[in-house]
Amino acid sequence: ANGISRKQADRWRRRWFRVYAFRGQLLTLKTTQILLDNNQIAYDDLCADPHCLLRFPFQIYNYPSVIQIILFIMREILIASRHYFERINKGKQLQQSSSLQSDMICIQDVKSKQLQETLVHTQEALVIQILLDVLHEYKKTACLPAYRELQGVICSFIHQMFITNPVLAKLVHFQGYPSDQIKPLIYSVPSMHICLDFIPQMLASSELDTQIFGFELLTDLSSFYPIRTALLVVKLALQVYATLLRVLSNDDRLRFFSRTYKFLTQMSSIFPPLTQNSVYVLQQAIRACSLPPSNLPQLKWTSDSLGRPRRIDI
Repeated sequence: ANGISRKQADRWRRRWFRVYAFRGQLLTLKTTQILLDNNQIAYDDLCADPHCLLRFPFQIYNYPSVIQIILFIMREILIASRHYFERINKGKQLQQSSSLQSDMICIQDVKSKQLQETLVHTQEALVIQILLDVLHEYKKTACLPAYRELQGVICSFIHQMFITNPVLAKLVHFQGYPSDQIKPLIYSVPSMHICLDFIPQMLASSELDTQIFGFELLTDLSSFYPIRTALLVVKLALQVYATLLRVLSNDDRLRFFSRTYKFLTQMSSIFPPLTQNSVYVLQQAIRACSLPPSNLPQLKWTSDSLGRPRRIDI
């Protein structure tokens, strides 16, 4: 894709999809071999390791038309990967069935299916996290229109993945990704609202980083989806926040508050009935972290009658 114009890339994309209708799998393989500059790679190699498809030169991300082709191939490979591992598992089961009793066969069958699902989910989550990391890096060097265009292509792919397999959304968010990608993801992936279902589990995690990420995610989700489900999760989150302020060490408490204080300062604007609770927890945080007045965050509150933010002394 080096040295070609956007118009040429668009023309190539249209022609590629026309040819794919007749020679899909062969075209997938040949395209991958060209992208990776590896004529030895086989289709089964892609099925066994789908994310290897993303090892192409980074500058190709400058061509969203080409990325559309690559992500289309990725969807095909991820589906084929499921069948690939199913075929391997069935082969192993046939080999073992002659020497094992029926009860043992059933137990091993269940375990192998669970392992297969775990492996497939892990691969799919890895692909999404690689793409989110790409967006994070691409944003540093690309102009805003180019970044927005690539973001649209990648987020469309992620949305389709989340819709197809909602469990994948949970896995991706428990593993985490750059925090600056939370808001773009919420704005560009319509299915992100499903994260409200598992945020309580993130807040209950024993890993502080997962809890911090959960609060950051909830802050932006509540702003975009100020619905009853979000309100209930925020109520729970305020209780968790107050508890963490009591149990965390001084260093962890400061790190936690510095990453999540926006949750407290914005909830009063998003859900006015929670203003009193937000102020109370914020006061606890200020005392627990021993913050000087100059470092105090500003609480935001929007009055429906005034239509503009109003300061509240805390």
